[in-house]
Amino acid sequence: MDEGTLEYFRVMLNARLNEVGRDIVLALSNLDHNCDNGDPMDEVDATANRSLWEVIIRIQDRSRKSACEINTALQRIRLGNFGICEECGESIGLERLKAYPMTSVCIQCNREVDKCRIPARRLDSF
Repeated sequence: MDEGTLEYFRVMLNARLNEVGRDIVLALSNLDHNCDNGDPMDEVDATANRSLWEVIIRIQDRSRKSACEINTALQRIRLGNFGICEECGESIGLERLKAYPMTSVCIQCNREVDKCRIPARRLDSF
């Protein structure tokens, strides 16, 4: 992959990392803002507050996972193996990288992995 294309992805990934960082800060500030301020709450308010906390914590967790994926992709750029499939060693298509620059496998290897996954059984099938 040429240096111009790598720079394009480096800039894109750093921009996404900044967005994720803002999301984490926003989630933390929402947690602080919606903390119990010591005022007595009725059961409905307490339940709503707990539900809000759970949503904010899930957003924060998802943001952390995204930041990890982005940092890993930036590391692959630094190491010189960005755009190379970790499974087969072939080049990952440019369109796939544009759609999901954090990927580390080509579409064919991804399909093979998906074929091997065992689908979750539905509870009503028992």
